[in-house]
Amino acid sequence: MVKVTSIILASGALFHSAVATTYAQFCNDNNCEEGCGGSVSVDNSACLVENGRGRPSQSVKFHDTNFGSVSLIATNNDQCSCQAFCYPHVVKALATSNDCLDLKDPLHNFKSFRFVNVDLAGGCSTDENTCDGSVQ
Repeated sequence: MVKVTSIILASGALFHSAVATTYAQFCNDNNCEEGCGGSVSVDNSACLVENGRGRPSQSVKFHDTNFGSVSLIATNNDQCSCQAFCYPHVVKALATSNDCLDLKDPLHNFKSFRFVNVDLAGGCSTDENTCDGSVQ
Protein backbone atom coordinates (compact mmCIF):
# COMPACT_ATOMS: atom_id res chain seq x y z
CA MET A 1 0.00 0.00 0.00
CA VAL A 2 2.86 2.39 0.81
CA LYS A 3 4.47 1.60 -2.53
CA VAL A 4 1.24 2.39 -4.42
CA THR A 5 0.81 5.66 -2.50
CA SER A 6 4.39 6.65 -3.30
CA ILE A 7 3.84 5.97 -6.99
CA ILE A 8 0.63 8.02 -7.00
CA LEU A 9 2.34 10.93 -5.24
CA ALA A 10 5.32 10.81 -7.60
CA SER A 11 3.00 10.71 -10.62
CA GLY A 12 1.08 13.70 -9.26
CA ALA A 13 4.30 15.67 -8.79
CA LEU A 14 5.39 14.91 -12.35
CA PHE A 15 2.00 15.90 -13.74
CA HIS A 16 2.04 19.14 -11.75
CA SER A 17 5.44 20.11 -13.14
CA ALA A 18 4.31 19.26 -16.67
CA VAL A 19 1.45 21.78 -16.50
CA ALA A 20 3.42 24.50 -14.72
CA THR A 21 2.92 27.90 -16.26
CA THR A 22 5.11 30.88 -16.95
CA TYR A 23 4.28 34.33 -15.61
CA ALA A 24 5.21 37.70 -17.09
CA GLN A 25 5.51 41.22 -15.71
CA PHE A 26 5.80 44.29 -17.93
CA CYS A 27 8.45 46.70 -16.58
CA ASN A 28 9.35 50.38 -17.10
CA ASP A 29 13.09 49.91 -17.71
CA ASN A 30 15.11 47.77 -20.14
CA ASN A 31 16.46 45.47 -17.40
CA CYS A 32 13.22 44.21 -15.79
CA GLU A 33 14.03 45.93 -12.49
CA GLU A 34 11.88 49.10 -12.25
CA GLY A 35 8.14 49.63 -12.19
CA CYS A 36 7.17 46.04 -12.93
CA GLY A 37 3.42 45.44 -12.99
CA GLY A 38 1.48 42.48 -11.68
CA SER A 39 2.22 38.98 -12.91
CA VAL A 40 0.07 37.56 -15.68
CA SER A 41 0.04 34.00 -16.96
CA VAL A 42 1.34 33.62 -20.50
CA ASP A 43 -1.24 30.85 -20.91
CA ASN A 44 -3.97 33.50 -20.80
CA SER A 45 -4.33 35.05 -24.27
CA ALA A 46 -6.38 38.01 -23.03
CA CYS A 47 -5.50 41.49 -24.27
CA LEU A 48 -3.05 43.35 -22.00
CA VAL A 49 -3.53 47.10 -22.40
CA GLU A 50 -0.89 49.64 -21.42
CA ASN A 51 -3.33 52.36 -20.29
CA GLY A 52 -2.62 53.63 -16.78
CA ARG A 53 1.00 52.47 -16.55
CA GLY A 54 2.23 56.02 -17.12
CA ARG A 55 4.66 55.09 -19.86
CA PRO A 56 5.09 52.28 -22.36
CA SER A 57 6.69 49.10 -21.07
CA GLN A 58 10.37 48.70 -21.86
CA SER A 59 10.82 45.04 -20.94
CA VAL A 60 9.04 41.86 -19.87
CA LYS A 61 10.23 39.81 -16.89
CA PHE A 62 9.41 36.10 -16.99
CA HIS A 63 9.42 33.78 -14.00
CA ASP A 64 8.54 30.15 -13.35
CA THR A 65 9.49 29.46 -16.95
CA ASN A 66 8.41 26.14 -18.40
CA PHE A 67 9.40 24.63 -21.71
CA GLY A 68 6.26 25.52 -23.66
CA SER A 69 6.45 27.77 -26.66
CA VAL A 70 4.66 31.11 -26.36
CA SER A 71 4.83 34.10 -28.70
CA LEU A 72 4.29 37.75 -27.72
CA ILE A 73 2.11 39.71 -30.14
CA ALA A 74 2.11 43.52 -30.01
CA THR A 75 -0.58 45.82 -31.39
CA ASN A 76 -0.60 49.53 -32.12
CA ASN A 77 -4.13 49.95 -30.74
CA ASP A 78 -5.63 49.12 -27.35
CA GLN A 79 -7.76 46.19 -28.56
CA CYS A 80 -5.27 43.49 -29.65
CA SER A 81 -7.23 43.33 -32.91
CA CYS A 82 -4.25 42.68 -35.17
CA GLN A 83 -0.53 41.88 -35.18
CA ALA A 84 1.77 44.86 -35.62
CA PHE A 85 4.81 42.90 -34.43
CA CYS A 86 5.42 39.40 -33.13
CA TYR A 87 8.31 38.04 -31.09
CA PRO A 88 8.11 34.28 -31.79
CA HIS A 89 8.76 31.58 -29.20
CA VAL A 90 9.62 34.09 -26.47
CA VAL A 91 9.15 31.73 -23.50
CA LYS A 92 10.86 28.74 -25.13
CA ALA A 93 13.83 30.95 -26.03
CA LEU A 94 14.11 32.35 -22.51
CA ALA A 95 13.80 28.98 -20.77
CA THR A 96 17.47 28.33 -21.41
CA SER A 97 18.79 31.86 -21.06
CA ASN A 98 17.85 35.21 -19.52
CA ASP A 99 14.44 35.77 -17.95
CA CYS A 100 14.19 39.39 -19.17
CA LEU A 101 13.05 40.39 -22.65
CA ASP A 102 14.12 43.89 -23.66
CA LEU A 103 11.32 45.31 -25.81
CA LYS A 104 13.51 47.03 -28.36
CA ASP A 105 11.91 49.29 -30.94
CA PRO A 106 9.39 49.12 -32.47
CA LEU A 107 7.65 47.54 -29.46
CA HIS A 108 7.99 50.61 -27.22
CA ASN A 109 5.24 52.39 -29.13
CA PHE A 110 2.66 49.63 -28.97
CA LYS A 111 -0.46 49.95 -26.83
CA SER A 112 -1.48 46.34 -26.22
CA PHE A 113 0.02 42.89 -26.04
CA ARG A 114 -1.17 39.29 -25.91
CA PHE A 115 0.55 35.98 -25.44
CA VAL A 116 -0.25 33.13 -27.82
CA ASN A 117 0.52 29.48 -27.12
CA VAL A 118 2.25 28.30 -30.29
CA ASP A 119 1.20 24.67 -29.81
CA LEU A 120 -2.51 25.52 -29.38
CA ALA A 121 -3.06 28.64 -31.48
CA GLY A 122 -0.26 28.56 -34.04
CA GLY A 123 1.72 31.56 -32.79
CA CYS A 124 2.60 34.53 -34.98
CA SER A 125 0.69 35.34 -38.14
CA THR A 126 2.58 34.57 -41.33
CA ASP A 127 2.05 38.22 -42.27
CA GLU A 128 4.58 40.42 -40.46
CA ASN A 129 2.05 43.24 -39.99
CA THR A 130 -1.70 42.62 -40.10
CA CYS A 131 -2.58 46.10 -38.78
CA ASP A 132 -2.28 47.82 -42.15
CA GLY A 133 -5.99 47.37 -42.89
CA SER A 134 -5.67 44.36 -45.17
CA VAL A 135 -6.04 41.74 -42.42
CA GLN A 136 -7.77 42.43 -39.10
